[in-house]
Parts: sequence; C-alpha cells; structure tokens
Amino acid sequence: MFLLAGAITDRSLSQQERELASVLYSEYLPLIRGKAAKLTQNASDCDDLVQDCYIKLLTHIDRLIGLEQPKLIRYIERVVLTCFSEFKTHNRPTVNLERALYLMADEEPDIVQDLLEQKEIYLDFHRQFEKLSLSDQRLLYLRYIEELSLGEIAQRLGIKAISVNTELCRARKRARRLITPQKGQ
Repeated sequence: MFLLAGAITDRSLSQQERELASVLYSEYLPLIRGKAAKLTQNASDCDDLVQDCYIKLLTHIDRLIGLEQPKLIRYIERVVLTCFSEFKTHNRPTVNLERALYLMADEEPDIVQDLLEQKEIYLDFHRQFEKLSLSDQRLLYLRYIEELSLGEIAQRLGIKAISVNTELCRARKRARRLITPQKGQ
C-alpha cells in the first residue's frame, strides 16, 4: 500500500504519512464506502468511486496531518462529493497503474506478480458479476460488502425483510450459476 501511495504522490512517504495512510484505510474506508454507496447506482461504480477517493486522499495526505477527527471527517466527505462530481462528468483523474507497477517491480517483484494474477481473477469475477441484474448486484453488495442486516436492507429499499431474504436467495443462486463452471465447459 505504501509503495503504491508513493507512486501516486511521486515521492516517499514520511513515517507520519504512512501511519495516516494506514489509519485512512483501516478506520475511514467504511465511511468512504458508505457515502459512495449512497451516491452510486451499483457496486462497480461504488468501488470505482471509493478507489478514486482513496487515491485523492493519498495524493493530498500532507494536508491531512494534524487535522482533528471532526475536520478530517468533513474533509473526507468533501473529497467523496468532489470525486463523485468528477465521476459523474467522466473527468475522473486516473493513476497510471503501469507506472506504479514499474516502480514497485524492482523492490517487490513477487508482489507485482501476485497483483497481476489477482487482477485477472478479479476481472473474471467482475465480468460475471456485471451479468447480474442491477437489483441482484445491489442486494449482494448491500449484504456482503456493506454487511447490512436483512432489516437494514429492507429499510433502505423500502420492502419487507422477508422479501429481501427471498430475493437475496435468488440473487445468490443466479450469481452461483454464473460463477460456477458448468459441466462440459
């Protein structure tokens, strides 16, 4: 994570910046993900927005040092809204992944290889997941990514909890069919 952060910021991170990057990831990622989920229409867009926000926070990590928690939370919320605005207008800033991997390759060749393999597995899964209906994607996202209870999902979607349970079972079954290879393939 720190090597990627260094590649994003084009410099080495100080110990204080490394600690803050770790705190951002471990403690504030749920806040970012929750805000992003409320703004986006599907799990894929949410993940993209979360990634954009985290990259933007890492890019400006020196501004965050010394901020008290309420100010840090407000700053993070503004970053989410800014990134969402850029996301909507398709003017999203991008990080050159090839450059980041190139910088990491000399120091951590095994990690780079693992990342490339994981990327392929993720892309295969993601392609299959996108074949699901948006309602199936949303249900699975709310249950397994946001880890909401059936009651919380029902409240958010405005339906009964028993309906959520039924639809979630059907969504899992459809997802399993897409992901599990069929005999003879």
